[in-house]
Amino acid sequence: MNTDLQAQAADVLRRLALDESLKERTMADAATAALARKVAARYIGGETIDDAFDRLPSIFARGHKASIEYTGESVRDPELANAETDVSWNSRNESARRVSRAPCRSTSRTSAW
Repeated sequence: MNTDLQAQAADVLRRLALDESLKERTMADAATAALARKVAARYIGGETIDDAFDRLPSIFARGHKASIEYTGESVRDPELANAETDVSWNSRNESARRVSRAPCRSTSRTSAW
């Protein structure tokens, strides 16, 4: 794939990912929601931090490294963003406890707007 085409594809995917109206419509329809979840499953560790930690052993068993990013790109409410940030910071201590010797890099990011 040439560089221009890659850049165009990345731009389209970025715009789709940031389109809250599209996300809402996609997830409101059972068929498109199932397809969206299937496509995203490869990149999503789970719905919760515990789900992500539970997937780490299988990732490591395949010889891969992993990073856990607690993201909230759809969060638009500042109070919710702050609450999710607290969850994210608390997960750092949990990650140190649960995977202290594993080849893992844990990062966190929550955006409010």
